[in-house]
Amino acid sequence: MKAELSDGEYSSARDDGLADGWLAPPSTGGAAGVGSRPFATKAIKVATYNIHRCIGTDGVCDADRVAAVIAEMDADFVSLQEVSCRKPPHGIDQLAYVADRAGGYRFERGMALVCEAGETFNALLSRCPAASVRSLDLSWKGYESRAAISASFEMADWQLLLIATHFGLRWRERREQARSIAAEIESHPDANLMVVAGDLNDWVPMSPNLRLLRGKVLPARRGRATFPSWLPIFSLDEIWVSAGGDVIDRRAWNTPLARVASDHLPLLAHIALPGGSR
Repeated sequence: MKAELSDGEYSSARDDGLADGWLAPPSTGGAAGVGSRPFATKAIKVATYNIHRCIGTDGVCDADRVAAVIAEMDADFVSLQEVSCRKPPHGIDQLAYVADRAGGYRFERGMALVCEAGETFNALLSRCPAASVRSLDLSWKGYESRAAISASFEMADWQLLLIATHFGLRWRERREQARSIAAEIESHPDANLMVVAGDLNDWVPMSPNLRLLRGKVLPARRGRATFPSWLPIFSLDEIWVSAGGDVIDRRAWNTPLARVASDHLPLLAHIALPGGSR
């Protein structure tokens, strides 16, 4: 079931009339959920996805479509941007709903952000519990508020630092935001692998602002266009990985469902862990 866009109203029932290529979310019952499956220690899949408050390119607000896209990717970690802050009775708890329908992910909420479209926040989905989580305020000089989630995960003999973020629209604020992320990375010297995943709002190859992160995490050689979803031209969304990780594959998730579920395509990276294998 889909709902025409109305502020604070969301679809709460799954659409059974899925078009060819659309994948319904898996069952969320018990052991079938994503969060209950064994966690890989040789390689991980990390995704970033600006879900645009679950408003699709057709103007319909449908959280089930976004959940289905996430289920398609089957990632271990998903950085989300522009999750709506609205909760019942004005709307569903969008993060909890999507995390559950995508397969029972654990989730972390970022700080509330005020923008022209209303209050939103960044979020992080994961298959395993975080050892530590903290929010970073990246807001700058009266522009739209921005933030990041910094989460550490300890698995077997390695430690992952994952930073989920959404940078601003102006180059000056992106420069300061990149500096803040670089400082956060420096504060975790024990991490074996560091990943920055999010909507960085910068499509210029090796932008001067993003060079501030180059010594900390390294971009793939060539960006993947993710915006707009119906005709991707700009590489706004990025997954950057430190030298300890081997990026096996990195692609925009360009499926029929992803092209309509949000105005951004998700970006997915398959990363071999330090000391792991492909």
